[in-house]
Amino acid sequence: MELDRRQFVMGASVAGISALAAGMVGCSSPSSKEKASGSTAPEREISETIDADIVVVGGGMSGLAAAVQAGCNKDKAVLIEIGECGGAGNGVEGIFGVNSPLQKEQGITLNKAEVLTDEVAATNYTVDGLMWKEMIDASGDNIAWLLEQGAELSGVVDGYLPGGRFHTFHWWKNGHAKDGYVQQMVDRASELGVDIRTHTAAESLIMEEGKVAGLYAKKSDDTYVQINTRAVILAAGGFIGNKELLAKQMNIVDGEMAEACLQVAETLHRMGSGMNMALEAGARNYPGTCIEGWYQPEGMPVGDASQTFSLMITDDVSFRQVFLLTGFGWGTTNIWVEENAQRFVDEGSSYTEIERTFTTRKFYKNHYQIFDRANIETTMADPSMLNAFETMVKDYPESIYQDDTIEGLAKKLSLDPVKLQETVEKYNSYCESGVDEDFGKSAEYLAPLTKPPFYGFRCEISGDATLGGICVDRNFRAVNDQKEPIDGLYMAGVDACMLYNCVYPIGVPGTACCNSINSGRKSANHAHEYIQSV
Repeated sequence: MELDRRQFVMGASVAGISALAAGMVGCSSPSSKEKASGSTAPEREISETIDADIVVVGGGMSGLAAAVQAGCNKDKAVLIEIGECGGAGNGVEGIFGVNSPLQKEQGITLNKAEVLTDEVAATNYTVDGLMWKEMIDASGDNIAWLLEQGAELSGVVDGYLPGGRFHTFHWWKNGHAKDGYVQQMVDRASELGVDIRTHTAAESLIMEEGKVAGLYAKKSDDTYVQINTRAVILAAGGFIGNKELLAKQMNIVDGEMAEACLQVAETLHRMGSGMNMALEAGARNYPGTCIEGWYQPEGMPVGDASQTFSLMITDDVSFRQVFLLTGFGWGTTNIWVEENAQRFVDEGSSYTEIERTFTTRKFYKNHYQIFDRANIETTMADPSMLNAFETMVKDYPESIYQDDTIEGLAKKLSLDPVKLQETVEKYNSYCESGVDEDFGKSAEYLAPLTKPPFYGFRCEISGDATLGGICVDRNFRAVNDQKEPIDGLYMAGVDACMLYNCVYPIGVPGTACCNSINSGRKSANHAHEYIQSV
């Protein structure tokens, strides 16, 4: 039952601040004080003007892939990154691939059509099968290319989770991109002559007759650099920290997303800057955006599902270890109930389809996880973990509640005591028979709730990343409402991820990271061709 790893997929770190405030600007001869058109446009002090073939906004997974590819193509490329390269992408654990060098060495053979069908069927055939096919076809070569550029994998290829249906997951060195990808790709980009500018925030595009003509970026001294270019690749890392976009895109309103998660997202600059710039340029909104993440107890300082900033509970155990490295955080053997104390899903699905349950849980005003002492003793057999859990319960009594009876726990959670008792008794009968007659939960995850104390918490969304945002064509050009490409404007990474529709299935592991690498490379290659034609 113990899980020792999970996927944190993120296309790139955000490399800009909100362009809603910045406004779109036209292309004109800059002066030392440049003011964009429009009554609300900010005044900019232009301290530097440079020319480039291609500008990449964002130095995370997809942005680094795009920058290195542009360097390989001998384009004059500039990489703009608001923080340090890597960003949230540092936590990515692995990448999907079919027919990779490692799979060939290990004798792992897969049927591409079977993999594709599995993923497309997971979204009820509402996504572009051709986009999936092209990514899968390129995935093995992309991994070979990454290795040629100096990226390092652990050598392990598996199904990632116990329920992973295909051995497509290639683990980065030491299990994270920070060790196997980020610095290696930064070094390679520098070697190829890419101008990497960290602590520089891309703020707004310069458009000329509907085509990209450059962008403005704010430097650490609060002056601006104007970069004249015909091609911009926005690899800006999604909008998991932007309340306005979360409400507009996904109907996630105040109180549903954990405040600690929003704070971490802001720290990592995942605020939707790239998406806002694209929307202001006329790009079409992608309606099927989903979230990578899960749920956490209300009011806990956990941060986000990736635990990028993982606080310590005890001297030797962090929140990340308790929530991600044990079965506790997955809630597989717990029960999940809504505000009327009724179960609503197969809780065992968290091992294979945890992301899919976001949609279901959004139907309810509140939902809760309920478990008992036996569950904790099973999932936290390590004494240090058990001690950390007990410390956490003691330190956060209004996040995780406990009581010696189900009725008492219900009252603390503001649930109906009679209804919760009935739900638990019914569930326990299914555990005894080995058959969940309501939701078909697998017998291996049916664990009765009988040993006090009983625990429960109200769930808040804990998101790592948004997946999807802007509609793109198969060359990752942003398209407008008429589905025509916007010349010179490319999207890469999570903002360009049209593989999913409202839910993020993880039965085929590593696909979001694969999309980041594929979109980065493909956008850079098409931009290389485009700039030679204008």
